[in-house]
Amino acid sequence: MKLKEIKKNAHKNIKTHYATYLVLCLAAVLMGSEFSSTLSLLKQDNAKSVSGLLMHSSFVKSMTSLFPKDVFGTTNGVFATVVNGVTSGSFVKTLFLGLSTIVHSKDIASICFVVMGLCISVFYRVYIVNVLPVINRRLFLEGRVYAKLPFDRLVYLMRIRKQMHVAFVKLVKSIILTVMNFTIVGGIYFYYAYFLVDYILAENPTISLKDALSLSRNMMKGHKVECFKWQLSMAGWYILDVCTFGISAVFYSNMYRMAVMSEFYTLRRKEFQSAILNDTYLFEKPSSALMKNTYSDVIAALNAKNPIENAYTGVKKFLCDNFGIIFHLSSKEKQYERYTYNKMEAETMITEVYLLCYPVRLSPIEEAYKKSNLRVLHPNRNYTVTSILVCFFFMCFFGWIWEVSLSMISYGKFVNRGVLHGPWIPIYGFGCVLILLLLKRFRMRPKVEFSMAVLLCGCIEYFTGFFLELTHNGQKWWDYTGYFLNLDGRICAEGLLVFGVGGMAFVYVIAPLIDNWVKEHLNKKLSTACLVLLLLFGADVVYSHFEPNVGEGVTR
Repeated sequence: MKLKEIKKNAHKNIKTHYATYLVLCLAAVLMGSEFSSTLSLLKQDNAKSVSGLLMHSSFVKSMTSLFPKDVFGTTNGVFATVVNGVTSGSFVKTLFLGLSTIVHSKDIASICFVVMGLCISVFYRVYIVNVLPVINRRLFLEGRVYAKLPFDRLVYLMRIRKQMHVAFVKLVKSIILTVMNFTIVGGIYFYYAYFLVDYILAENPTISLKDALSLSRNMMKGHKVECFKWQLSMAGWYILDVCTFGISAVFYSNMYRMAVMSEFYTLRRKEFQSAILNDTYLFEKPSSALMKNTYSDVIAALNAKNPIENAYTGVKKFLCDNFGIIFHLSSKEKQYERYTYNKMEAETMITEVYLLCYPVRLSPIEEAYKKSNLRVLHPNRNYTVTSILVCFFFMCFFGWIWEVSLSMISYGKFVNRGVLHGPWIPIYGFGCVLILLLLKRFRMRPKVEFSMAVLLCGCIEYFTGFFLELTHNGQKWWDYTGYFLNLDGRICAEGLLVFGVGGMAFVYVIAPLIDNWVKEHLNKKLSTACLVLLLLFGADVVYSHFEPNVGEGVTR
């Protein structure tokens, strides 16, 4: 194969996975694992650094002029503590003073700090920086053949429990090259002799140190000059990197060089034919017959029919499809839960089935997968009206317990928190139930679910606060003034983050567990209890509208 055609394949590889490769190479530059010249070129552009600083300061000024000072409050809350601690350096000072108190000596504390810093530095260098090039090469090799590179491929070394082994092999290689660099000629020779070690580890991370080094030497025997010529053919990109102060390296040439040298390894592997390098489907796609046989269970789950697809009509169908609400539990509903469980398992491997990404089941090295507890809990289920009511009252009571506990810590006495007089705070119940029902269509996409939960909780909390202030002469039951990124004191960043995380926990863990309990104990007594609670809650709402719960620790 001609070099021109090889470079064409490299460009094609980059075009398919540009965003992923950009992140990988940028991470390698910033972490110092490779492409170190890029960082030095970027540092040369002092004028841009100064202009960037000026732009930053002008941006800060413009932001502070657009928003009130209270929005960026840093006097209350966890975010404020973090921001103030980082900017003032108080975290490090506190840690040092605490250590000095324990050992009763500032000198010993200083030595401990130095040793601790050295250990962290060595761990970071050996276990992360040295291993990253192997992970990058693995992804570049997979990208040659497959159209998608799932994010979880970044942790494939952890899945096969070989990250420590790879780190050890890379450490020995680094030591050899460092020693040989003192001889100049020896440094150049061994650089090319061990050039393929990272690629060999990327394909087979279980290979021994001795085999990895000897295999690289044998594969490069008679090809060191050829490798140099390949690198020399890309000299124009190095010149462009210098002219653009490293910008072209960040956005293209680094990944281009990696893609080209991945093609070099592929050719050497094909010619050398070693039994140790046995990951066949890293370099070619398997046959459809083999895929059907290997992924037969996944294909069956993907093609399975929804057992309740035509079970409901009219209003029942609308409520079930859009909000996940059903009126009673049937045998078809139980089948539906099993169907969603199998479907979720299968959809995690759908890209493998269609050969859009590397087929993990065909890897010669078995990867360890942890079964997600979220799938076991069947989060994409439908809920009966009784289950929804139990969820609502459970979260109302939990919210009340939470608020009362915080008040006891703050004031040292019992404070009945909330607008209502009973042991419930409805904003928790309504918030969680609305997340569960209104965001039903996003349950299979946790990232979107989280974002929408934060947005929904923000709207609920803000407008609830606004309504209470409007109907009770400006009386406030909560005030986030002084918290980081607050809006009119009604909502703040860390509060919404907590609600988002809590909402996720409710949708994927708490609500399914409550629903399981309701299914086991569903009878007339439970339904009657829900009805009684609903009547008591309604009466409390009406009474509290005219006589709201106020007082120290509640509204002031």
